[in-house]
Amino acid sequence: MATTFRELSDSPREHFGRDGVRFSRRFLVDYADRWTFLRETMGDGEAFGGVPPVGYPGFSSAKPVSFDTEPFTERLVKAVFSDVGEDLNTYLGYALITINYEPIDLGLNWPTGQINFPMPEVGYLNYRMSFAAASRMIGGSGLAWAGAQPSMDITKNDIEPVTDSEFSKFQRMHDHVHILTWSRVTSPPFWEMRRYINHVNMNNWRGFHQETLLFEGAEAEIEIPLPGDLDETRMTWRITYTFRERRIDAGGGIIYGWQHDYRTDPGKEGWEVLTDSNGNRLYPYVTFDGFDSLFQITQDLNED
Repeated sequence: MATTFRELSDSPREHFGRDGVRFSRRFLVDYADRWTFLRETMGDGEAFGGVPPVGYPGFSSAKPVSFDTEPFTERLVKAVFSDVGEDLNTYLGYALITINYEPIDLGLNWPTGQINFPMPEVGYLNYRMSFAAASRMIGGSGLAWAGAQPSMDITKNDIEPVTDSEFSKFQRMHDHVHILTWSRVTSPPFWEMRRYINHVNMNNWRGFHQETLLFEGAEAEIEIPLPGDLDETRMTWRITYTFRERRIDAGGGIIYGWQHDYRTDPGKEGWEVLTDSNGNRLYPYVTFDGFDSLFQITQDLNED
């Protein structure tokens, strides 16, 4: 780094716990160099020929996520302000800068197994998984009591139809929810976010069986713009993607997903594809690697 700095004796501060890993460091730099030091530490947009952020020593996957500056001196430079929107106090002395670090590198929290989301072109990707439950009503006409009168004949089904025509049953279903936070995104793929919402994968995609992954949508918010460099192209975004996985094991190695539901008509029970009256499936498809485009930056934000 080009800027001269000193780290205070009570720095760094390190936290390891069930709520995560966090670090903070406190530095002194010349007051006039405070923004230069921050740009050197925070990075300034790798996609635009800039430099990446400086990771925490010994824990390089932890990157700066926020900072605070304040004067470390009372030696105020006397000045008469002419414009409150243009002028700031300046000091003859140091600025105290606190930089906070968090793990924002996929390497620390990538799921084990066959799931393999694409690595983004720029920035950093965090992953977490949750679950969600849904209930479905099944009418009594498609249900029966199993094993009512056991039979020694294995060719016979030991079932007894439900006699109450008004009988119905809630069936609970559980989905896995995959949440990916993409940080330091220079030009988010807004068009793809809008295009693929509520779509499912037609083909097997990165460890997910066909028709099992639904793109629920994205949240986008601007991250911290770098001080002294507020050109719009230098701002970065934080994108949060939510995918919902519905994996229905129908037995015999057969896996169904979002396009199937359980048919309860007597004599026709079983998993079947639902369509509308025109024969269209309920969820549009993303073909091949279409979801990959959600992790690629774009320079054209006005594409229709």
